[in-house]
Amino acid sequence: MLVWVGSAWLLGLTLGSFTSLKLWQWFTLALGAALSAIAFRQRQPFRSIFLLQCVLFLGAARWVSGDPRIDLEDVAFYSDTPHQLVLTGQIATDPERLDNQTRLEIQIERIWIPDLKIQKPVEGLVLVIAPPFHPYEYGERLKITGFLETPPQDGDFSYRQYLARQGILTWIPEPEIRPLGMGKVNPLLSAIYRLRNAALDEVYRLFPFPEAPLIAGITLGIESFIPEDLSRAYSTTGTTHIIAISGFNITIMAGLAIAFFGRSFGRVRGLILAGVLVLLYTLFVGGDAPVVRAAIMGLIALLARYLGRRTHGLSSLAAAAICMTCINPRAIQDVGFQLSFFATLGLILYADPLSKLVVRIIQNARLKLDAKRWGNALSEMLLFTLAAQITTLPVIAWHFQKISIISLLANALILPLQPLLMILSGLATMLGLIWHPLGQIAAWFAWPFSSLTNRLVTLMATIPGGVLYSGQINPAWLLIYYLILLFLTVMFSTTAKQKLAERVPMLPRIRLYVRRSTILLFLTLANILLWNTYSRLPDGFLHASVLDVGRGEAILIRTPSGGTVLINGGSSPLRLATELGHHLPYPDRQIDWLLIAGTQYHQIAGFREIASMADIQQALTVEQGNGRSYQRVIDQLLSAEIPLHTVQQGQRFNLGDGAWLEILTSGHNGFTLLLKYGHARLLFPIGLSPVEIPELLADPRTADLTAVLMADGGYVAVNPANLLSHFNAKGMVISCQIGDCPLQDNAQDDRHQLLQTAIYGSIEMTTDGQSLWLTSDTIP
Repeated sequence: MLVWVGSAWLLGLTLGSFTSLKLWQWFTLALGAALSAIAFRQRQPFRSIFLLQCVLFLGAARWVSGDPRIDLEDVAFYSDTPHQLVLTGQIATDPERLDNQTRLEIQIERIWIPDLKIQKPVEGLVLVIAPPFHPYEYGERLKITGFLETPPQDGDFSYRQYLARQGILTWIPEPEIRPLGMGKVNPLLSAIYRLRNAALDEVYRLFPFPEAPLIAGITLGIESFIPEDLSRAYSTTGTTHIIAISGFNITIMAGLAIAFFGRSFGRVRGLILAGVLVLLYTLFVGGDAPVVRAAIMGLIALLARYLGRRTHGLSSLAAAAICMTCINPRAIQDVGFQLSFFATLGLILYADPLSKLVVRIIQNARLKLDAKRWGNALSEMLLFTLAAQITTLPVIAWHFQKISIISLLANALILPLQPLLMILSGLATMLGLIWHPLGQIAAWFAWPFSSLTNRLVTLMATIPGGVLYSGQINPAWLLIYYLILLFLTVMFSTTAKQKLAERVPMLPRIRLYVRRSTILLFLTLANILLWNTYSRLPDGFLHASVLDVGRGEAILIRTPSGGTVLINGGSSPLRLATELGHHLPYPDRQIDWLLIAGTQYHQIAGFREIASMADIQQALTVEQGNGRSYQRVIDQLLSAEIPLHTVQQGQRFNLGDGAWLEILTSGHNGFTLLLKYGHARLLFPIGLSPVEIPELLADPRTADLTAVLMADGGYVAVNPANLLSHFNAKGMVISCQIGDCPLQDNAQDDRHQLLQTAIYGSIEMTTDGQSLWLTSDTIP
C-alpha cells in the first residue's frame, strides 16, 4: 500500500507544479476525497481509490505551500534594486570553496539601502560569491556591500531554479565583504564542518591531482576541484555516479557500523548506534538528494532489523521519496533526486530477475561453469548497471540531451575497483587525521585504484561514437517509455523481489569483494607504483616545463639529479594542482625550492593550496611584494613553517650536475631568472618591470639564449619589439592565451618559434646541455 501512496503523492507534486490552483482549492479537493472514502468505507476498491485521490491532492497542496512568499520582510523583495545596498548576516552552511571563488550562503539579518534611506530587519538566504583567498567559516558574521540580483537563467540550465530548490532566491555576484566576527552556531554542525574540512585538507596532502578530487568526492562528497576535462570524461562514459556519494557508501557504512557496534555493545544498541552513525555521515558528506535517499532507506532497514521484520524495497523507496518531498517539495525537480530514485527503482525491480536469467542461461548452455558464481559476477559487473540504466535512461536524455553508448563497458571496467578504493581511501584519510605518516602508508595502497579509475575513464571517453546526442526530447515520449516499461514489468514479473534493500549490512559481500580483489590489489599496486617510479627517475637531463595553468606562468624545473624547482603558480589552484600531479612522481611530491618570481594576482593565485599540493622545502621571495594576494601567500607559507629567503640581485643557485639559476633583475614586481646547463640558456623574466628592460638589454648574458619565456604572457608593456630581436633565441615559448599575445605577429620569422600553452598545452624543454628538445601535450 505504501508504494501506491508514494506514487500518488509524487504524482500530486507533479500535478501541482503544472496547474495554477490555490492552496485552499487543493485542500477542498482533498477533503472531498477523504469524505468520499469515509462514505464508501465498506467498499474496499472505492475506499482505496478515494484515499489515493486524497493523497494526490495533498501532494499538490504541499507543492503550492512550498511557493515562496516574498514581502517587505524578505530580502528577495529588494532583488534587482538599482541601488547599492548593505546586508549583514551570518554564514549558514559550510562555505563551498571552488577554484577561483568561494560561495557563501548567508542568512540575512538586516538590510540598508543608503540611497533610499531604508534600514530594517529582513530574513532570507542570499548567495554571495566571495574572493577565494579569505578562509571563511560557518557561523561567521559578515557585512556585505553590493547589488542584489536575481540569479541568471541561461539556456537549458536554470541557475535560478537550482538555487530556488535550496531556498535561495537572490545573490550578490561581486560583493565587498567585511568580517564582523563569529555569531552563534550549532555546535554539532560546527564540529562536523571542521572535521570535514580537516579531512579534505588531509586528502589533498595524501594524494596527488587529479586523484585527490576523485577521492574527495567518493569519501567526503566534495566535487569542487575535479578538473574540467576529467569531469567531462566521466560524463561522457556515464560514470559520474562514481564520483558522488551514493547508496553504496551508506551501505558500506551501515554494514561496518553494525559489525563493530554489534560486537561491542550488543545487537540492539549496535543497531541504534549504527543508525546514529548513518545520520552523522549524511550530515558529514553534505546531505545531497542521493545520500538522503540512501540514508532513509538504510534507517528503515535498520529499524526493520531491530523489529525482526524484513524490508520491502519498493516500500522503503516510496517512504524515502515521501519524507524528502514533504520536507522540500522542490526536491522532485532535482536531477540528483530523479537519477537516484529511478536508479534504485531499476535495481529493485530488475537486478534480481536479470541475475537469475543469466544463471538459467548458463545452466541451460551446460557449460562447465559454476552458474550461480558466474551469474553473480556478471551481475556485479554489468547487470546491476543495466538494471539502473533501464529506468534512468529517459531522465538522462531529458536533462543532458545525450546518452552514453559505452556506459556499460566503462562501468564494467571500473566498478570492481570501487569497493577497495572507497575503503582504502577512507581508511587512509582517517589514519592521516590521526598521524599523517600512517595515513600516507595506507594512501599508497589506495592511490593505484584511483589512478587506474581515472585512466580507464579517460581512455573510454576517447572511443569514437561513445555518446549519442538526442537533442531536446518531447515529454510525451518519456511518458510513453515509462508506460511501456510499467506494462512489461507487470506482465513479466510475478513478484517484485527486493534484493538491494535487504542487503544493507553487506558484510558477506564485503568479504567476497576482499577475497576476489586481494590478488588484483597487490598486482595493480606493484605494477602502477613500479611504472610510476621508473618513469620519473632522474635521467641525467634538465627538464623545464611551462605548465598549462591558464593565465599567468608556472614553470617546473627538474634537475639532472632529480631536484625540483617551482617558479610561480598561475591563476588557478586547480590547474596548478593537476599539472603538478602529472609532472611530479607519486608518492614523492617534494619541491626543493618554491620561487615567487612574480607578485601579481594572476601569477600567484594558484598558490592558494600549495601547502597541500606538495612538500615545499624552501621558498624564495622578493623583499617587499605588491598586493594583498602576495601577502596572503607569504602568510600561508609562514603558517606552514616553510623557510622563506629574500632574493638578492646577482644571486646564484647551484642545482647540481652543472645546472645553475641566476637572478638577473629584482624589484617589487618580482625577479628575472636565467637557467643555465652546459651551453643551454633559458630565460624566465617572470617579474620583469618596464624600468628594468634597459638593464636586461645591457646584460651580456641575454645576448644568446636557447629559449625565452616572454614576460607576463607577452604583454607589450614589458615586451617591446627591440627586446625580442635582442634575445635572438633559437626557440621561444610564450605562455599566454590565444588572442592575448601582442607579440604574436612580430614573432613569426626564421629565427623564432612561437609556442603557446593555450594551443599546445604544457610545454616541456629538455636539454643535455648541448641540444634542446621541445615536447607538449600535442607535440610528441
